[in-house]
Amino acid sequence: MKPDEFATFLAGVFGPLAFLWLVLGFFQQGAELRHSADALWLQGQELQNSVEQQRNLVEVTREQNYFLPGDLEAHIEAFVEHYNHQRYHESLANVTPADAYFGRAPAIIKLRERIKRQTIEHRRLQHRKFAA
Repeated sequence: MKPDEFATFLAGVFGPLAFLWLVLGFFQQGAELRHSADALWLQGQELQNSVEQQRNLVEVTREQNYFLPGDLEAHIEAFVEHYNHQRYHESLANVTPADAYFGRAPAIIKLRERIKRQTIEHRRLQHRKFAA
């Protein structure tokens, strides 16, 4: 086999493989870009939450008169406690910031989904029972 024929053979064999490699790289980069976009969106949500928390703190301090620094500090501490441990945040899938921070959010969301599925199934059974 002549060298130019051999080169043509190799080009025919590896050309489609190189094209496949290019396509796979394109899809991988797309997935990475989507992941980066999601991470930026989550950072934006966290920033919005922080701004919301600061606004709420300002509103609390404007609404009430504190004559001693300790009173103000106690009220701010109570507000932060409420905000982080009791108030559900829509941007955090309706869990508290503390649940998200300490890694409890996935378990809470999974439990809620299970309860929701059970409730829907129970309602369907009730509907079938009453419809029959």
